[in-house]
Amino acid sequence: MRDYQITAITNLEKSFKDQRPKALIQMATGSGKTFTAISFI
Repeated sequence: MRDYQITAITNLEKSFKDQRPKALIQMATGSGKTFTAISFI
C-alpha cells in the first residue's frame, strides 16, 4: 500500500472511533480508492 492509502485508512478508523459513521474517500483517478476501501473492511 502507498503512504496516502495508509493515511486514508487511519483517518477512516479515527472517524469511526469518534462515532462518525459516514466518511468520504477522495483521491485522484487511478489512486486506488476501491482497493483502499476494501482494505479497510
